[in-house]
Amino acid sequence: MREVTGNFENTSKEFAELQAEISGLREDLSLIPPFNQWRLFNKRLHFFSSTKQTWTEAQKFCASMNSQLVVIHSTTEQEYIQQNTNREHWIGLHDTAEEGTWRWVDGTDYASNVKFWARGQPNGDENQDEDCVVTEEGFWHDWPCSSKHPPICEKLAE
Repeated sequence: MREVTGNFENTSKEFAELQAEISGLREDLSLIPPFNQWRLFNKRLHFFSSTKQTWTEAQKFCASMNSQLVVIHSTTEQEYIQQNTNREHWIGLHDTAEEGTWRWVDGTDYASNVKFWARGQPNGDENQDEDCVVTEEGFWHDWPCSSKHPPICEKLAE
């Protein structure tokens, strides 16, 4: 009988140690963004943030995760982004250096790349500069860079 009791006590102690180890691992994991927030599409990982930020803050946020604001290269990528968003999100397109000269954050050639401007966009605004771009419902809109929207970050899947 003593042998069975000893085994039970050892098993209970080992179980308690495992539970403590699992709790510690969960704490460690809470310090990094959960992987399930990154979504794989076409050999790139996309992070759809829910935190509203200015365009400059959004750039810094993406950079802090070794990524950049999303650059849209195809119709299928724009459709994928549309399927994963339900409101405006910043993308990596702007004309901050020169009004009307649109540039992608990674240097992709704007002139030869796909475009998904909403009807009447980009339209600027007489009262404020609209130098940064959001995507909403599958189309792009120019917005003031100081307005706040959540970003979409992307990086190569490794």
